[in-house]
Amino acid sequence: MSTLIVRDATLAINGAPETRGEPEEHLEARIREVSGMAVETLEECVDALFAVGGEQEDLEVLLALSIVGMAHPEVLEARGASPVAMGRRAAACRERDGDPEGALALICALRDHNQGHAALDRDYEAIVRRMGMVRDLADRYLERANQLMKVGKEDEAIAWLREVLVLEPNRVEIARRIRNHRLKSEGRISKVPVPRGLLLGAILVPLILAALVLGDRRVRSAHDALPPRREGDLAAMEARLGALDAFIRAHPVWSGALAATKERAALRIAVTELREQEQERREREARARQESLEKAESLRFRGRSRADEGKLAEAADFFREALLIAPHDWEARERLERDIRAIEEYMGTTDTEDER
Repeated sequence: MSTLIVRDATLAINGAPETRGEPEEHLEARIREVSGMAVETLEECVDALFAVGGEQEDLEVLLALSIVGMAHPEVLEARGASPVAMGRRAAACRERDGDPEGALALICALRDHNQGHAALDRDYEAIVRRMGMVRDLADRYLERANQLMKVGKEDEAIAWLREVLVLEPNRVEIARRIRNHRLKSEGRISKVPVPRGLLLGAILVPLILAALVLGDRRVRSAHDALPPRREGDLAAMEARLGALDAFIRAHPVWSGALAATKERAALRIAVTELREQEQERREREARARQESLEKAESLRFRGRSRADEGKLAEAADFFREALLIAPHDWEARERLERDIRAIEEYMGTTDTEDER
């Protein structure tokens, strides 16, 4: 596929660079236009883009594939590609190229087309953090907490309020809500205070404090028993994050709650990065395998051409080289090995007759 055709494909999908305005508006406009394009035309464009898309992180190519993935995801899926994974690669490429606003716009568009996708939510939060847009993220956490409060899930809501406080420690009203919930859970808020209650409280406070200390020790022991965090080990990090999520939901109030919440936020970022690295590794392996298959098929074709011309020795050499390059499970391997043996046997017989 020529470079000219690839350039035409990116221009058809992405639009001319000089016509692009704000990232969000541009993406919306391109998605609308590509949605109305003929599927056959898009398939031709995608085939041209895939011809170079695996060789390097070309932003224009990745952006075009991402737009197609949102406008017509079935076109990418038919070629074994994930529209979400392609969009995440494009966003990462944009951010590496110094365009975090464009990366954020792309992630937002992907989230609109893939509601509830956890990886995209994590990408959004990570980019927002790196851009310093902490207030926006804190407001999202606060909205989530308020929704949970409305449906009676107070413990989960408090966990999200703690996330807000981690991002913005000066939010006094958030700290007050958390403290009030803790006091309420400890039974120390009374709607109708009575003098007799004061006397009873004086008797019970030491007992309550002792119980709280013992309870806190039990919670800390449970925290210490969580799966260990092993840097660089995705499975271990995911296990730690999942266990920590469940732990924080079960124990929203204890002396180490703030530290646990901070660790969870850091783990989410680390796990997202490791998942991206793992996805990239799988994609590199898939590209390398496809490249090996294409080279092996080319060598096999050249070998068959030599065999048709009667140049059997050259044909066998091409066949052997193809076997060295191709993956072990190549479907043509067994047939090619038989062809090589047949050529060797034939040439051996011919040499013997010549000696006679």
